[in-house]
Amino acid sequence: MGLKLTNISEQGKFERERVVMRAEGETEIGDYAVFCCKAGSDGIPLSGAMIAGFWFQNKIIKDGDLLVLYSRAGLPSEKVNDGGHTSHFFYWGASEALWTTLRVAVLAETPSWQVSDPNRSTSTD
Repeated sequence: MGLKLTNISEQGKFERERVVMRAEGETEIGDYAVFCCKAGSDGIPLSGAMIAGFWFQNKIIKDGDLLVLYSRAGLPSEKVNDGGHTSHFFYWGASEALWTTLRVAVLAETPSWQVSDPNRSTSTD
C-alpha cells in the first residue's frame, strides 16, 4: 500500500481534527479512500457500520509526503516542509466532528471501481 495511516489528531475538536497519512513511494492518491466507521469496544470496525467516506482526487504525491485530511470544510492546498517533503491538505466537508468515541479511520486502496446507475454503467476496469 502506497499510503500509511499515521494518526488521527485532535479527535472531537471539530475545527482541528484530522487524519494524517504518509506516502510510502510515489503514490496516486486517487486510488485511495478513507472511511469513518463505527467500531466495537476492541477498536475493530463493525461490518456494515460505515458513517462517511472521502475519496481523494487524482494526484501523484512523492515518497515521504504527508496527506492531512481535516473533517471540516476548506479548500485543498499544499505546503513544502523543511526537508523538501510536501504536506497536502484536504477537507472532508463534514458538519460536525467525525472522530468521536468508538469510531475508527479505515484507509482503503480503490484502484478499480464501478458505478451503479439505472441509465449507465461505468468502471475503471
